[in-house]
Formats: sequence, C-alpha cells, structure tokens
Amino acid sequence: MKIKNPKTKVEPGVFNDKDILANVLSYEKDNTSLYSTALNEASNQQLYQTLFEIFTETQNMQRSLYNLMFKKGWYSVDIESKSNLNSTFSEYNQYKNDLNKK
Repeated sequence: MKIKNPKTKVEPGVFNDKDILANVLSYEKDNTSLYSTALNEASNQQLYQTLFEIFTETQNMQRSLYNLMFKKGWYSVDIESKSNLNSTFSEYNQYKNDLNKK
C-alpha cells in the first residue's frame, strides 16, 4: 500500500515540469551529500560555518522540492507493515546489545 496524492498530469514526450523538478531534486540531493563531505573536511571554523549555511539552505531546498513533487503526486511513500518494523527494530536492538557486550 502507498501514501500518495493524485498525479498532476504532464504532457508526455516533452521536457515538462515533472522532469525539471526531478532533475533539480537530484541535483540538490547530490549537492547536499557533497556539502556534508565538505563539512567534515573544513579546515577552520569560518569555512565550516559558511559551508554549514550553504548545506542547510541546500537541504531545505531539497526537502521543499520533494514535498512539492509529493503534493503533485509524482512521489509516493510505501506503507511498511507493523511486523516488518518490529522485526527490523528487534534486529537492530540485538545488534546494539551485542555491541554493548564488547
């Protein structure tokens, strides 16, 4: 089962709003990842602060683009079953306990 909105129709076969937003979203995701790496490598506090401000702005733009595409029905979210969530939680909880024993 999926959580989704009705799709906003676009003209197929031409470069349309959905294509443009998907490209920009991909670009913003890549930039967020690159800025994250740059933050880890920053050589001084002033550089770190500047990069962090750009990173935050980029991350917020990425989220806004995702929300817009979700609103237009161009993204959907799968609903995970409770049993799968419980199973994954148990698995990671066991992993955490194993780490604490070492």
